[in-house]
Amino acid sequence: MNLQKLSAVSSAIGKQGSPQTKGIPTCVTTSASRLSSRSSVITPTTTHSRRAINGPLRATTRSVNSSSSSYRSNGTNKSSSSSPNYNNGHSPSSSSSSSSSSSSSSPSYLISNISAPPIPISPLTSSLSSSSSSLPPSPPKTTPIVMDPVAAAKAKARSAARQLVSSHRPSDVLYGRHHWMLVTVPEQPVAGEDVVIYFNKSQSDALRSKSKVFIQFGFNHWELTPEGGSRVEFKPAGVASVDSSDFWMAKLSVPKDSFELNFILSDGQQGFENNSGKDFTFEVAHGVTWDEWVDAAADRALASQARRQEEERQAAAAAEIARVAACEKLERETGFRKAEEARKKMERLQSQATLEFCAGGPGGPIVFKMVPEKPAAGETFVLKYNRQPTSLGAFAVPANEKLTLLYDFNGWESGPGGQSKVQMTRCNSGEGSGGSSGSDGNASAVRSNANNTTNNRNNSNNNQGSNKGDWWEATLVAPHNAVVMDFVVNYYEHYDNNNLKDYHALIGLSKQVSSVEEWQANLATEFEYLERVARIQGDALNAARGEAKEIRKQEARAQVQAVERRKVRHVLFTEPEVLQAGEEVTVYYNPEDTPLNGKSHIYLVGGWNRWTHVRKFGPVKMDPPSGPGSKHFKATVRIPKDAYKMDFVFADVMGGDGTYDNRGGFDYHLPVEGSPIGERSLYVVHVSVEMAPIAKVGGLGDVVTALGRAVKDQGHQVEVILPKYQFFDHSPLLHNAIKYETEFDWGGTRVFVSTATVENLKVWLIEPRNGFFNTQSVYGRYDDEVRFDFFSKAALEFLLKTGRQPDILHCHDWPTAHVAASFWKDYQPYGLYKPRVVFTIHNMDFGIKKIGEAAHNSQRFTTVSPTYAMEVSGNAAVRPHLHKFVGIRNGIDPEIWDPSEGTGDDAVAAAAVQNVTAALPARPLSYLKVAGTFCSPIPASSSPLLTETATGLGGGGGKDSSTQATIPPPPPPPMITTAAKSGGRFMPVPYTAANVEEGKKAARQKLRERLGLTNWGDKFMVGVVSRLTTQKGTHLIKHAAWRALERGGQFVLLGSAPDPRIQAEFDGLANRLRGADAAFQFKYDEPLSHLIYAGCDMLLVPSMFEPCGLTQLIAMRYGAIPIVRHTGGLRDTVFDVDFDKERAAWDVAGSSDWKRDNIDATNGFAFSGTDGGALDYAMNRAIDAWYNDKKWFRSLQKRVMEQDWSWNRPAIDYVELYYSALKA
Repeated sequence: MNLQKLSAVSSAIGKQGSPQTKGIPTCVTTSASRLSSRSSVITPTTTHSRRAINGPLRATTRSVNSSSSSYRSNGTNKSSSSSPNYNNGHSPSSSSSSSSSSSSSSPSYLISNISAPPIPISPLTSSLSSSSSSLPPSPPKTTPIVMDPVAAAKAKARSAARQLVSSHRPSDVLYGRHHWMLVTVPEQPVAGEDVVIYFNKSQSDALRSKSKVFIQFGFNHWELTPEGGSRVEFKPAGVASVDSSDFWMAKLSVPKDSFELNFILSDGQQGFENNSGKDFTFEVAHGVTWDEWVDAAADRALASQARRQEEERQAAAAAEIARVAACEKLERETGFRKAEEARKKMERLQSQATLEFCAGGPGGPIVFKMVPEKPAAGETFVLKYNRQPTSLGAFAVPANEKLTLLYDFNGWESGPGGQSKVQMTRCNSGEGSGGSSGSDGNASAVRSNANNTTNNRNNSNNNQGSNKGDWWEATLVAPHNAVVMDFVVNYYEHYDNNNLKDYHALIGLSKQVSSVEEWQANLATEFEYLERVARIQGDALNAARGEAKEIRKQEARAQVQAVERRKVRHVLFTEPEVLQAGEEVTVYYNPEDTPLNGKSHIYLVGGWNRWTHVRKFGPVKMDPPSGPGSKHFKATVRIPKDAYKMDFVFADVMGGDGTYDNRGGFDYHLPVEGSPIGERSLYVVHVSVEMAPIAKVGGLGDVVTALGRAVKDQGHQVEVILPKYQFFDHSPLLHNAIKYETEFDWGGTRVFVSTATVENLKVWLIEPRNGFFNTQSVYGRYDDEVRFDFFSKAALEFLLKTGRQPDILHCHDWPTAHVAASFWKDYQPYGLYKPRVVFTIHNMDFGIKKIGEAAHNSQRFTTVSPTYAMEVSGNAAVRPHLHKFVGIRNGIDPEIWDPSEGTGDDAVAAAAVQNVTAALPARPLSYLKVAGTFCSPIPASSSPLLTETATGLGGGGGKDSSTQATIPPPPPPPMITTAAKSGGRFMPVPYTAANVEEGKKAARQKLRERLGLTNWGDKFMVGVVSRLTTQKGTHLIKHAAWRALERGGQFVLLGSAPDPRIQAEFDGLANRLRGADAAFQFKYDEPLSHLIYAGCDMLLVPSMFEPCGLTQLIAMRYGAIPIVRHTGGLRDTVFDVDFDKERAAWDVAGSSDWKRDNIDATNGFAFSGTDGGALDYAMNRAIDAWYNDKKWFRSLQKRVMEQDWSWNRPAIDYVELYYSALKA
């Protein structure tokens, strides 16, 4: 090869302090190999020139590939030692950055700190007095400024680069280089200055014919983005073409904190020149070193995080301002609308009311009148009643007896039983009713009704006999917002209710308003205020509940992590126990129970942030055990400031062939606290045919929903793809929730895709127009396998066509097992390149062939408990793939199965709402105390705390003489009850572990009442909630029913049998046993299931096999003691009180010695056989404990409620599994 194209003389810009010939530009040829790798070392005296090679010209660059970044060189640090540094990742102690500052953001590496030494003072000078002015003043002493040699070299290089960029002639630079693709001026870009790049389009097959060319650029392995933008358009260089050359030019600014320039070229559309996929890379002189850049990563991350948080804060503040403005607009509109409704109601009520009432119509005897004639709202008045012309006049009322006035306001607003009562007393006559005190500016109000269309108050006293009769009176107060008074009169069993029409007396508007229009406007203001209060209180309520919920979740996760640390302590532990970013950590390792047992030399090899951090550590030789009884090797490493995860393995060799302990392929991973950056969010897509609660048949649907929610709670993106079954169209859970998304042709039909949000998870619904899912159930058609295979591929087709690239495709059981094989065969090679496949077996009883196919094609596959994984490991579908098979138990959603109604959270929320309520402004109008009468009340969903609105406008009475806005805010709210969909809505008394006895007693009472069981005596209760299949141990369930009654208890069953034969057997059992102590409910009834879990003392799960089981977990959540057959997940979650103390302490608390640690984590009664005798052994022990030691039994109920069987721990295991699948 011809190497004469490049000058052998280096530019002074590229070499610090080297007086070489200046101005030699960089040339890049098309066939040259990479300039250098990061494992090379450039010394201060090394001459580093770029080489040109004849032939088609390509760029000479270094590869930008994260996989090759394990070992870096000091090639950008020209002041480093000439010997290579092989310390993996270059720890700060071995960094070659001593000639410059370690801070990439500070200019301190340009000029060293300058300080003048103190001027020496002689004894003679110091002894002179201030009056000795005859001596001539000494000239000021100055210290010359000495620039640091490195800073001087940088300044010199930058000046030279600046001069070269501004004064070079393109024709001179490109002379003799018309077959080169790229030329740079200066030859090596200089940090802090511009660089001019010349690009020869004729040497690029991709861009030769394009009319426009752009450079997309960045720095430092693309990690540093220029502030002024990262894309510049090339312009013609204006030089003559030689041999078809076509040079274009662009100028870029190089940041001071850069060590390399990275770029690609394009036409702005589909044409790219990217150095055969490796991008173009040029080293930058006189910037930071690679080590300095890496060391400052944490500071950059902190700065980036601060910027991002500030941007998010500003965006959130702007969004909140917009939300509040929209709410206030809606509140004004609602206030106006309700005030209009109020006026219409007022007019309707007043049209039926009168100022006085005459029996038989106008001119007849007066029945009632008021003094003043038309009292105003908020004032005291006297109601006068004439008994004689009414039905009560048919008999005499003794002088010592009284009539009772039953009254209310505004159309009997208080409802049945809410009216007020007052005793009426006799008065001399009806005189005084015609005075002028009733005239109040509201004389235009309606005065008549159907029985009294005209009744002129000026003629009332002239009515013959108007004041005659038997008159009674009562003094009352018209409430502030009363417009009508409604009343009847009672004497013992006799009532005068105006022939079932009641009496309605007209009340005038408050004197504080001059017109109905003003009254309506004031009422609108009051309604607006109440709506605003409801919104503010609701916001505080939701925020407080959310904060309490998040705190509870964080505490539970911390507890899970603490247990896991204790579990591995015999093999691995660290000091400190909780790792902190930027600090040292000592790792202790005991190889006895690992593949490295017996090895004399152990090496620690690791990295950070799931092996993605550029810094690695090791192999570090670990110190052998020292001291009597010591078994742990140890090694200490320093954690980078930007590390959030420590990743490592152990080996008996420094590298290459040897024995490794990598935790079965999962590696060891420890969380690190205090990092400015967090773990990258995973994008997980579940492909399933079931999902609770919209398409739930068994436990599979529960797992898809609950696991998805739990993983999302850890900060990951989770979505679900389901078939769109026809029964979704009538599901109340999906009413108005399904939205059209897209459609495409595939598989010989048109496929429509819609979306909905279910349990806070985004769900994609696949609806082919071939009728495959026009069904009223999930399963049951003859072609289920064909339908579900079609769905599996349609789900992948949707992802491909919409450009989605999940990290993980998680498919479930045989219905979507086809996803695994189809992905690798038909989709991964054709654009859906990113995902890895995880498959979960929920039940091995069905679809073994498909399960084996998915096991083969998945990167990881699981089943739903460790014991079930062991039980099925010998199956032909599983056995060949055990190296990627793991059992992870299921969990339950504690928000759905919650007997407490969230009362703990609500106590916190109530305090928060009380605080915001106390800070509310005063009500705008004092005399409008409550505005709830004239329109529909504020919905409870808007404010469960506004109890005042239920009182209405007429509640109470009492005059408020103030005209100022001094009415205080609403009173403190009562205890809040959750509106969430927790099980607590079925509880007569919400309870936690603290009041389990009280709560279960109330639930037991309600359960007995609902099922017609006797309440006589204090009987224990055994429950069963199950499908009635042979898998569930139906013969043992029947045996348990008899045994519970024989031992003096009660038995309750909820469930049904899909097999008619089994159902007939249970129908017969129910006919024999149903009565005062046994109840059978052969149906699905969710409210009843919650009540059974809460009311029962014991819950039976005698399954013949059980992959995991949720019933026993729900039972413990409600304080019901599980009685189970030890199989599958039942063994992994229920620990016998007599025989499993050691296993329970280990699994629940992470203790290896329950006696030493004084831990009893047992939680139930278990048996292993399959006959009635085996069941009796466990069941009798539970019943004996209930009879003989009630106090201990209640403590056991409390203990099981305190255990965490949620998805907190399984979700962590699944996230680790997902990351492991990405590596596979």
